[in-house]
Formats: sequence, C-alpha cells, structure tokens
Amino acid sequence: MQGTQRLSFLSPAMEEEIKTELVTFITETFQELSNKAGNSKEWMSKKESCVYLSVSNNTFDRYINDKGLKVVTIEGVRRFKRTDLDEFYLKHKI
Repeated sequence: MQGTQRLSFLSPAMEEEIKTELVTFITETFQELSNKAGNSKEWMSKKESCVYLSVSNNTFDRYINDKGLKVVTIEGVRRFKRTDLDEFYLKHKI
C-alpha cells in the first residue's frame, strides 16, 4: 500500500482486497451523501464539476491535463461523471 506501513500479518493480496473494498465503500458513501445533498446529477459540465470539487477552473484543467481526470467529449461537449470525480479524489488523496 502506497504511503503506509505494511502490516506484516496481511499478505499483499489481502491488503489489495481490503484497499479495493474500502475504495468501493467510500465511493458508494460519497454517492449517497451527494444524492442526499441534492446533487444527484450523474454527468456534469466543467463548471458544475469545479463547483462540486470546490476547485478553480485552472486547477480543474491541471487535473485533466496532468493528472488524467477522465472526460467524455461528444461533438465538442465535455462532461464529467460524478463517480469519476469522487474516485479521482480518492485516488489522489494524501
């Protein structure tokens, strides 16, 4: 596990399974809380995504260009999936 001390009694496979389960649990919890807070849109514009993540337009551009944030573009219209935004934050937490 990156950035943490490995527990000697767990195998690497078990650590990975626990990590996957935790990410799934946290992502689902984010989704539930977001739905309860009134933001149940699955797909958002860039502006909505910036508001959702509480970041500036420039920071969001860095997430896309430098950090690989997923974007869907159809006929020039860019959209961001809420669950991708949640997973991006979980992946890049310190």
